[in-house]
Amino acid sequence: MKFFQSILLTRLFFALFGAIVICFAMAFMFPFLLFWAKVGFVSLMGFTIIDTLLVFSSRTPLSFERKVSHRLNLGDENEVELIVTNRTVQPISYQLIEGYPVQMQERSKVITGTLLPSNTKSYHYKFVPKARGEYFFEDVFFIISSLFNLAGRKLEIPAKQSF
Repeated sequence: MKFFQSILLTRLFFALFGAIVICFAMAFMFPFLLFWAKVGFVSLMGFTIIDTLLVFSSRTPLSFERKVSHRLNLGDENEVELIVTNRTVQPISYQLIEGYPVQMQERSKVITGTLLPSNTKSYHYKFVPKARGEYFFEDVFFIISSLFNLAGRKLEIPAKQSF
């Protein structure tokens, strides 16, 4: 059941599916469109199945590492580095949702990127602690897609850290 919960259909899939539905509706007035609507529907389903198999072909398609200094300086900018590595043999497009500390009040920032096979990309941001205490970084979420960008996979990587 967890497999089905982690499948996501992209906007491109729904746009193409809507175009095929319109083509089926237009086939009532223009019967020659029925053949093309059927071909489009079968093609879309076939490419979506292939894309889903590509996205789920690896158990751990991405690896993630967060580098933060062990002591956060109060009121100073502390550098946080996020390192993402593609562990598959195919290019992967992804959206990274970082588990920022609650005190940072950052919820809407999404990092997007594309990684070629076996490549690594790093991202940097500044974190300024405003109060004393412990700061908890939560798990990281990825939404990955492959070649056709019709289906995606929701992936949670455990990366809880406290400083």
